Amino acid sequence: QAKLVILYRIPILFNDERNYTFRLLKIILSGTLSSKFNKVIREEKGLCYSISSSYSAYYGYFLITTAVSNENVLKVILEVKEQIDSIKVGNISLEELEIAKKMAINDLRGMDDTLFETLNMIKVYHNFNKEFDLDDICNKYLSISMDDIIKVSKELEYMTYGVITKEKL
Repeated sequence: QAKLVILYRIPILFNDERNYTFRLLKIILSGTLSSKFNKVIREEKGLCYSISSSYSAYYGYFLITTAVSNENVLKVILEVKEQIDSIKVGNISLEELEIAKKMAINDLRGMDDTLFETLNMIKVYHNFNKEFDLDDICNKYLSISMDDIIKVSKELEYMTYGVITKEKL
């Protein structure tokens, strides 16, 4: 078993209003069991058990992580690229977008239930000279269109990958 990390660069940082759009794209790609990575790479092709991602809005990195057999490393890298490229040409459904919006908003509303997470978000927004307004953020998510997602996906740029394994590849 190998641990695989795939790194993309996204030139959209926290203070860029498009970061909300990219966060929805991240959910569409890997935020749910019905996401593109999970449906295709995990379920249809059986290349991994789970696949997830993270987005650093401070540095503009999109990091995809999974554990795979050594022989599937390159297959997963190519399939991740294929799924991202498919969105760049419009392969996204209204249902996928609506699920991503609901998930993003539910996560925000759930965060509002805990004092620590709310204070942390207020601090993060303050660091960027922005006011943290939960309703405003939710409305921003609701206003994002499929065209917005497609435009932002075109800004993803493959950088590199890393593999940690005990065996020789």
